[in-house]
Amino acid sequence: MYIHLYRFRRVAFMEIQSTVSALLGMIILGSGVYSIYQGAWNRRFKQRIPPNKKLLQENKNLRFMLRQAQQEVKIGSWEWNTQTNEIFWSDEMYAIFELPQENGPDIDSLRQLIFDEDRGMFDQSMRDHLSGKAVRRMEYRIRTTSGNIKYIAATGRAIFDKDKKPNSLFGTAQDITTQKEISKSLFQEKKKYHLLADSLPVAIFRSNVKGELLFVNQAMVEMFGFESEEELLQQNCFALYNNPVDREKLLDELNESGKLTDYQTSFQRRDGSTFTGEQNSLIEGNELHGIVQDITERVENEKEKSNLIEKLKGQNKDLEEFAFIISHNLRSPLANVMGLTKIFDKSSVTSDNLEILNLIEQSTVNLDLIIKDLNQTLTVRDGEKKLREVINVDQMTQEIVANFQRVLKDNNICVELNIAPEAHIKSVPEFIKNILLYLVDNAIKFRRDDMQPKVKISFNECDSCYQLSVHDNGIGIDLEADEKRLFLIYEKLDGKMEGRGLGLYLVKNHVNALNGKITVKSAPNQGSEFIVELPKE
Repeated sequence: MYIHLYRFRRVAFMEIQSTVSALLGMIILGSGVYSIYQGAWNRRFKQRIPPNKKLLQENKNLRFMLRQAQQEVKIGSWEWNTQTNEIFWSDEMYAIFELPQENGPDIDSLRQLIFDEDRGMFDQSMRDHLSGKAVRRMEYRIRTTSGNIKYIAATGRAIFDKDKKPNSLFGTAQDITTQKEISKSLFQEKKKYHLLADSLPVAIFRSNVKGELLFVNQAMVEMFGFESEEELLQQNCFALYNNPVDREKLLDELNESGKLTDYQTSFQRRDGSTFTGEQNSLIEGNELHGIVQDITERVENEKEKSNLIEKLKGQNKDLEEFAFIISHNLRSPLANVMGLTKIFDKSSVTSDNLEILNLIEQSTVNLDLIIKDLNQTLTVRDGEKKLREVINVDQMTQEIVANFQRVLKDNNICVELNIAPEAHIKSVPEFIKNILLYLVDNAIKFRRDDMQPKVKISFNECDSCYQLSVHDNGIGIDLEADEKRLFLIYEKLDGKMEGRGLGLYLVKNHVNALNGKITVKSAPNQGSEFIVELPKE
């Protein structure tokens, strides 16, 4: 918004400047034409040259050109012969003051149109002209008989005889209402811009390439620790940077690209303290415009966050190594215990001890399963280091379905594959296989008994990812109640079903290791659809 306001102000200024230049050119042209006309008139009558058609036509042309020039620039000319008290007005004078030409020039009628507070200045200007004083261009306001308010710029000059008495007074009056309205509009826009700039919480500035500040808002004054805008405007931009070389680098990049976004550098306050700022700037000609935000707190938070992440990564690595060591160190003694319980002669053991022995045997089996689960989880966590291979998705899916042929046949389960024979994906083969295996296993396991079970496996390739989905018409999931538990380890939504509640947990970990995401669509007795999206490399 700041840039747009600036551009509006700059364009408007250029428009005024262009108009003024055109007006000055036309005034000069009009004055030249008028001088030519006056010269021709004097030569004609003072030298008593007999009139002829050519001179009359020249006169007519000159008068027409003068009238056209005055109309274009809304400038009228007048002359007052103080000896005869005769007054001459050009046509444009009547148009500007909206007075009827048939009544002829009337100085009193003109004075009545001038605002009361401006009339004294007008009268004093006329007296100064007649007394020979130098009078500058003056401006006054009029209210015409039709109620229009106009701004008039007037100039004049007196001609004196050899006794230094005024012979005549002549000058111009120009309607500058349009220019005044534009100036007023610009002033209002500038005022609005200043109010807007001061209400924003970011520092806004304008400077030239030399570093001289041309504008600052209140937020910048406070950000850099100064007392007022005037005090800050006396500073050079180079002094606001912790290292003045940073300002030179910024200018080099601006000259190359035209604008900079999110440019971070170190600034210096009035008291010498520093802060990290983010500067957005653009350069137009010799001027630089931009905003500055104090991001010190954000940078410190990001550093703290980065340090925390690194710390957590280190702790996680230590935990994984510890778990890996524990799982492997337990494997050997656990295998020994399991072997001993199996070869132990149970015939000589009392019934009480036999029950204890069976509990020990079952506990070792459970512990063995836990260690296997731990190893499998650690394998998933280490997935980023595994090599990606090109996988034929259709072939792998058919191999997985083949593993369930007996249960599919026994329960009349229909499996539909919506996978093109040439469908390929570059990924970790064992991860893709496990994802499909666990999802298909769940689709079969959580089937309904009151209808034919159906499982549909689909694969699609998008512009940025691969999409793999497994859809069933089983018992479904109450996502409102169980969505948060769905992918937790050892969570079983249905306690009657076999399993340890590890499948979906491992699926989620496999997908995360592949930098993908998994979503679920399901409702009780409406089946479930698990959708896995994996990014392309």
